[in-house]
Amino acid sequence: MLCSLLIITIILFLGFRYIIYYFGNLTGCQAVCRIAEVIYFVIIRRCGEKRRPESTQTLREMNMKIRLKQFTRKGLYSLVIVLIYIAGQNIPLPWIGMNPADGSGQQNIFASIRSVLGSSSRITSIFHLGLMPWMTASILMQLVNFTRSRRKRLPNTDMKRFTRLLAVALCVLNAWLDSAGMDFVSLVGGSVTLTRMAVTAVLTMGTVAVIFLSEKNNDNGVGGISLFIFINIVRNTEALLVGKAADVGAGRAAIFGLLGLIAVIAVVFMEDSEFRMPSQKIMIYNEMAENSYFALKFAPIGIQPLMYVMGFYLVPCFLLDVLSRLFPHVAPLRYLSDNMGYSNPVGLTAFCLSYVFVTAALIAVFVSPEEIADEMLRGGECLVGLRPGRTTERYLKKVLTVMGSASTAVILLLLAVPMGLGIAWNVDTRISSLPMSAMILAGIIKSIRQEIVSLRVLDHYKEVF
Repeated sequence: MLCSLLIITIILFLGFRYIIYYFGNLTGCQAVCRIAEVIYFVIIRRCGEKRRPESTQTLREMNMKIRLKQFTRKGLYSLVIVLIYIAGQNIPLPWIGMNPADGSGQQNIFASIRSVLGSSSRITSIFHLGLMPWMTASILMQLVNFTRSRRKRLPNTDMKRFTRLLAVALCVLNAWLDSAGMDFVSLVGGSVTLTRMAVTAVLTMGTVAVIFLSEKNNDNGVGGISLFIFINIVRNTEALLVGKAADVGAGRAAIFGLLGLIAVIAVVFMEDSEFRMPSQKIMIYNEMAENSYFALKFAPIGIQPLMYVMGFYLVPCFLLDVLSRLFPHVAPLRYLSDNMGYSNPVGLTAFCLSYVFVTAALIAVFVSPEEIADEMLRGGECLVGLRPGRTTERYLKKVLTVMGSASTAVILLLLAVPMGLGIAWNVDTRISSLPMSAMILAGIIKSIRQEIVSLRVLDHYKEVF
């Protein structure tokens, strides 16, 4: 107990420092945040090096000693981050006797989403909320910024700042609501309210710590935020299969496994498939000009919507939960609040519609035909048979609409079929959503693999002089 309280105190301190550093830009906090990185890199760079006489060291060798290879350095950095994250997932939250019940309705949908974006399902840890608040804040800020005109859109630095602020606010709300369903074995000051406030503070700072780790991994490691989602899915899926697979039955479990395999194959196919449009550069001629093309992926933004839709879907769930608590006598609010989970047709339909909306929004945000056409026009490039500018933009919009609609329909089918079978067979939603988790895992693995390949290629570049 004392050890847990000590570690939680450290987490609270670091979380407070993190908030001040990013929201206040104080010099002292900047130094504190950088000390750990300096110590880490000094240790890593010195590890395994054999000292040689200075007279025999060439300038190139001395420069190489200043840094490790990109892949090795980033891989070791991510390993340290992962170990810290897993350690935090295994630190139980004080005052709690057991996990909140994963019943029906809201608790069911929260449990399903937490298995991907949250903490371990085995214990209620200080990282219980995981990445859910940050993912929700991120998609909301992207949508709000997209509604503004191009000249008035916020720069990346402001977007990060507002996303963090919104994530902290959502974290406080989520933690307070979660604390209402927790079984307290001890009370702070003999008061349930004070205990809920303490739990909210610890969970908030734990989530701030997770955001801090994910951003550091994104800057200095491999995989970025996807690495944390990968760990959550693997750990919670293993625990789920051990605890729930026997209740499903061998035949039904085989069907869900087959659907998961089909989902993985479909994701790999969509990630590797692209539509190539012949292009040419004005006033440039070479022997390979006829092989030049501009490519768009079959799934324009990959599996990102699968991760972001979970955070986005929590918004209506939260609102309905809060409204149903404030107005318990309003029957429609109570009905919607109790039926937003995957275990009934209403919740499944709402989730599928949310996926369509999030996919369309992310395509509009990250793949803009107008910006692509403008860049091609300024760079002297055009698609063969099309006039630069408006004509190219309209054509790209048609291509994006067709490919986005086709890829969305495929993923919706792979989502709806297993979840629909779960409703018909009354299977735990975390089992019926395993094909969705398999798709996310496949996309993350391919993304990390491409990043590792790029780093290894970069390591093989040599200086000319």
